[in-house]
Amino acid sequence: SPQRVHFPPLFISLPIALILFLLFILVLVPTMTYDSLVYHLAVPAKYIQAHGIHYIPYICFSNYSLNMEMLFTMGLLLGGDTLAKFIHLTFGLLSGVGIFCMARRYFGQKAAEFSLLIFFSVPLACFMMVQPFNDFGLVFYEIMAVYAFVNWITTNKISWLGMCALMCGFAIGAKYTGVLCAGILFIGVICEGIRNCKGFKVVAVNLSLLVIIPLIL
Repeated sequence: SPQRVHFPPLFISLPIALILFLLFILVLVPTMTYDSLVYHLAVPAKYIQAHGIHYIPYICFSNYSLNMEMLFTMGLLLGGDTLAKFIHLTFGLLSGVGIFCMARRYFGQKAAEFSLLIFFSVPLACFMMVQPFNDFGLVFYEIMAVYAFVNWITTNKISWLGMCALMCGFAIGAKYTGVLCAGILFIGVICEGIRNCKGFKVVAVNLSLLVIIPLIL
């Protein structure tokens, strides 16, 4: 028999639905935030004007990692700043999906529902989702990195650790503070090797994945 679909109770689903509706409305508001106008959209706009990526000496932020800003460049070319904001909002929504899936797998359905409600109830998170920032690119990839790391510990499959390294690389490419998450997971690999008495060679191979793959990306 087909599995019955479980819907969250009204006191959870209604606030989330209202918040999502407001997010989709607010993303249509013109961009007015300082960081967006001098950094996240300004650098892509300069690249578009020059028809290519080039050094911008008067915008120091152009020397940062720009994975999200490259997506904003596509957004500006195809639909203006509104599409760029929708791209960042998408990463925020995917972050919520990641939190829900991880919480449901390891803590149950009710914990997942409350986790999702708490996530979308943070005012600063909702404000940042509707702006063309790079923060939720960082958030999404870090959540995925932690999710893959936990799956690696529970299944002992090296492919999950490789996925964790990929997500760490994408997180650093979105914002350099992603190094903090990669560093914590690096320590986690060491602790896991000590706890399970894994040999030095195995631990070294695992650590090399978390170093080489992010550096390549």
